[in-house]
Amino acid sequence: EPDDYLCWIGRFQAGKGPREAIDVARALSVRLLLAGHENEYFNEVIAPRVDGTAVEYVGPVGAVERDALLGGARALLYPVLAPEPFGLVLVEAMMSGTPVATFSLGAAPEIVEEGVTGAVAAPGGDLGAAVDRCLLLDRAGVRERARARFGADRMTAQYLELYARVVRAT
Repeated sequence: EPDDYLCWIGRFQAGKGPREAIDVARALSVRLLLAGHENEYFNEVIAPRVDGTAVEYVGPVGAVERDALLGGARALLYPVLAPEPFGLVLVEAMMSGTPVATFSLGAAPEIVEEGVTGAVAAPGGDLGAAVDRCLLLDRAGVRERARARFGADRMTAQYLELYARVVRAT
């Protein structure tokens, strides 16, 4: 069972949506843990909104701390405001069984499967409702689907298949 918090991990910049994550968590009355390296945007925009209770800053995290933080979250908030080609933290969250609530921008709707590994809202839409949908998902199912789509064993098998085709073609 997850702990009673939502999580946001990333670089503190406007396009990554940390301010929006804070707004969503406050609207839902669920504690939010923020992780990442401090920078000018963090100090000017985010730090004044961190109160240590409803919104906590845990600092930068390494792989072990990241996995524990993601694995303990009820959901990962990923309110990107600008399209991104791939969000690795989405896969990291899902591999830990944590569903993802995100906006439908860039690769996010291709990575997060609505009702399977998370919930997707229209850009600028109701991310709080997406979080609510995430909380209904089976965390073991989230992890299984993420592993099937993004696991190292799948990637290895696909590389072996590609190498075999190349060898047969020569």
